[in-house]
Amino acid sequence: MKIFILSRTLSNRSDQMLKDAAVKRGHEADIIRYKDFSLIIDGEKEHIVLDVEKNVMCDAVIPRFQGNSIGLGIAVLRQFELKGVHTLVSSLAISRANNHIRSLQILASRGIPVPKTFITTADRVHDNLIEQFTLPVIVSQAYGTTSQPVLIETRKTLGSVLSVLRNSSDPIVIQEQQIIAEGGRYKALVVGSSIAASMKVVRDGSEVKYKALPLKQDAQKIVTKVSKATGLSVFEIEIIETIQGPKVTAISAVPDIALMHDVTNRDVAGKIIEYVERNAKSKPKKDKVGA
Repeated sequence: MKIFILSRTLSNRSDQMLKDAAVKRGHEADIIRYKDFSLIIDGEKEHIVLDVEKNVMCDAVIPRFQGNSIGLGIAVLRQFELKGVHTLVSSLAISRANNHIRSLQILASRGIPVPKTFITTADRVHDNLIEQFTLPVIVSQAYGTTSQPVLIETRKTLGSVLSVLRNSSDPIVIQEQQIIAEGGRYKALVVGSSIAASMKVVRDGSEVKYKALPLKQDAQKIVTKVSKATGLSVFEIEIIETIQGPKVTAISAVPDIALMHDVTNRDVAGKIIEYVERNAKSKPKKDKVGA
């Protein structure tokens, strides 16, 4: 097969691992920046252009982009879909996953447990509202994933962070993190509806460490529900253990393959390529999320 790995950059280690896994299994694979594509749409025949070559085609596309300003990437991916090319994750599923608010709304509407979450603009968060938060909390952008979520453990720090953000009109997400003492925070990489690898996130002061560890059975059941609820065929999920049970804090359509491999020693890139092989010639599944 000829596989395109659509990315923001040519230097991402996870993307290179996917390419190496594909080549190892006898495929032709190229990492291409989505910004290097152009689209020609004239109402009669649409073209996908790479440099000066028209009608660029392949057998499968693995999208590896997220964050802000990915409109062109979504459009290019959608054009491949319209031409009947298999895409590992659909353009619609990526759009949903890239919007933190939309993702949380979909999960909650499907009965999937999420932590108590406040969605607002920083200038709307006053002292009386800050007092209602049960610390610690995580503050993150509502759209995209270009900046890392910030874990905040004191009200003073929360007030300081919100003061900095008040100059922006963009919405933010404040999410309570009531993790039980014997529990923790976990990340899992899901391929299809199966967990390819998982690990525990351990905070040691300001340092974050990871330890390979399987998810507990109740968390595994949630992963299966998330796969069906979001329409994502490959994704990374973050789960915390609370008094009420496991809760989903975030999902990403672009998992950190390199980190997951380094921590767990699992060939997750190979698992993803195997999934592409099994599904490349099948008809695209109808989107059933409806959101």
